[in-house]
Amino acid sequence: MEKSYGIEAARAQLGDIADHARTTGQTIALTRHGRTVAVIGPADTVKPAGGVEVNLHFPHADIQDVGLPALPRVGEQLIWVLDNDDADEGTWDVTEVQWHLSPNSTTVGVSLEPTDDHTKQLMDRQEAERLAASRARYAKAIDRTALPHVFMPGGVMPGHCKCGYPKDTSCHTDRTTQK
Repeated sequence: MEKSYGIEAARAQLGDIADHARTTGQTIALTRHGRTVAVIGPADTVKPAGGVEVNLHFPHADIQDVGLPALPRVGEQLIWVLDNDDADEGTWDVTEVQWHLSPNSTTVGVSLEPTDDHTKQLMDRQEAERLAASRARYAKAIDRTALPHVFMPGGVMPGHCKCGYPKDTSCHTDRTTQK
């Protein structure tokens, strides 16, 4: 069998070409006007010429920018290793593929939903951890910025030192009484 076929000539023999590629392991080029436009070969030997950059949109999570060998289609599944200490894998269904076109760039957004209960549990756990971390950051920010002397006329709340913290805090004592 030849190494390359014109695309019109290959149309009539496509089944034979595919069988030949599968059984022999050879790749066969399909050409148009003498230039290769496609390659038929065993799936493990034919590599994509390039990849596509996509934004993966997970529910309740940050967008992940990744390079994929091909654009996923709605209904396909992706396996994604979650960013945690256990390196858990989640299986995701592609629910939507959106193209965002502008004069300077093109962005592809891929929306994903968890496929199975294991992935849903991983997402719920990750969301709970993210929420707890957010609440801790908020409480720390409030603790630093909302000191009682900001709200009290005269600046010092009873039972607190001048810096605004309670007097019984080990690192804050009322220095006016120490002599």
